[in-house]
Amino acid sequence: EVLAPPPAAASERQATDLSAVRRWQDQKTSQRWLQAQRDDDLSPFTAFSSVLGPRFTPETAPRTKALFDVLFADVKAQTGPAKAVFGRPRPPLVDTALASCAPLEKTASYPSGHAARGWLMALTLSEMVPEQASAILARGRDYGDSRVVCAEHFPSDVEAGRLIGAAVFAAAQRNNDFQRDLKKARKELRKALDLP
Repeated sequence: EVLAPPPAAASERQATDLSAVRRWQDQKTSQRWLQAQRDDDLSPFTAFSSVLGPRFTPETAPRTKALFDVLFADVKAQTGPAKAVFGRPRPPLVDTALASCAPLEKTASYPSGHAARGWLMALTLSEMVPEQASAILARGRDYGDSRVVCAEHFPSDVEAGRLIGAAVFAAAQRNNDFQRDLKKARKELRKALDLP
């Protein structure tokens, strides 16, 4: 109900998607390529430590970890069936000259689960630490873009993933249990980060 189908195999948009992935293949030794490898990690603590600092850990913020565990299950409940329905092959399966910077996942490419989780993490954390919202949201976008850099996904997969992440966040905000848990996690996280 939320997602349009991915670009058709012979479409101009598919060609544009593939060109975007190919452009990164010339930069395999770049810092951005190395960052894309690190962004294969699904942990919010790994993904956002560059913004929130070394105090942002599962040990200092267990309520935040528990909150994301629930949200990630909600994301997977959306991305998993969509991948099965659309069945879009990942970029290296479309162009065998492409090499991914992490082991290629077995699931379909559209939509990107990593991008969905990355954007959901960014939206949630920016609600918890609004004074750093710009940097958090920028990092969330960058995290999703890493999937293209890494040749794990096409840009349209990432866009669709972000849409799912935003939809899950919007649905969670209307849930009283989520609001209760978010409030507790926010208080705990701000204390861990030494914020008022």
